[in-house]
Amino acid sequence: MLLGSRAGELLNSHAAWQQLDAGHGLSGAQLASSVAHGGDGERVRRFLGLLAAGQPVSMAVVGGSISAGATYTTLRGEKASWLWHRLFFDWLNATFPHRANSQFNGALPASTPGYVESCITLHVPVASDLVFVEYAANFDNPRAYERLLRRLLRYRPQPAIILLNMPYFFGSGLARNIDPSLPTSARDLNFTFQDTMAAENSITLLAQHYGLPSLSMRNALFHEMQANVTEAMRLKDVMLDRVHPSVRGHQYAAALAVSFLRREMLLMAATASAGGARPPSNQTPHDGESRRRMPPPMYAGNEDDSAYVCVRGKELLPLEP
Repeated sequence: MLLGSRAGELLNSHAAWQQLDAGHGLSGAQLASSVAHGGDGERVRRFLGLLAAGQPVSMAVVGGSISAGATYTTLRGEKASWLWHRLFFDWLNATFPHRANSQFNGALPASTPGYVESCITLHVPVASDLVFVEYAANFDNPRAYERLLRRLLRYRPQPAIILLNMPYFFGSGLARNIDPSLPTSARDLNFTFQDTMAAENSITLLAQHYGLPSLSMRNALFHEMQANVTEAMRLKDVMLDRVHPSVRGHQYAAALAVSFLRREMLLMAATASAGGARPPSNQTPHDGESRRRMPPPMYAGNEDDSAYVCVRGKELLPLEP
């Protein structure tokens, strides 16, 4: 009963989550509403099996400037300590400590799924155990997003893949920057969510098709940010500008990821304690079996990934005519 006892002990005692939760103040209803789709749990259970067994895990994130660090360069090391995925990783490492736990930030400012799909292995190491995909604000089209997902789904061993969707408050006639001196009334900070809603709707459909969890900060904070009156949840509290979250916004995003993983841990612990399904195996199906289990693409023409060629730097020299 390793999984049940291990998960229950950690979730009841670790101070890392208590500190994280106290700093965010999101309600249980907000955290629950952030789960646009819970996924089938298969890949997440494998990841939790690694944690419960005390094995080291590797985590990666791919996305745009929000995950890169709201700059023209990708932040790493101490400079990245305030980013949502670093906060999540710090919680994960404090809860399941292992000297070999690792994180890789493959986010790239201004990138889109269509841009990174051909060179995805440069942004997400193939041996990753957990992968976050953050592209709602940098969404180009659902076909490219699906091709990116299908390439990640073919990774071995099978990583847990979580889609994290960040809000985007930009629109026609709106200045990108947010003046913090403006009054708190919604009238002074009117905005629309049309672009992000379209992107998130497409992402949720793909999450349902492939059985992947999809988390939405827009779902969690939509009403509070639109009303623009709740302290710490106003537009100017959560966002640096209409595209990039503030430090508080990154803390909220980390809380969504932590809450989701905690929920999955509790579900597995309850199942194991009740004598239900055995703890998940750390083994992955062989390649042929997994390929048979992957559903056909939602969009025709997205089946084949053999046409990708990714070269850069000196690798380009032999290709010159």
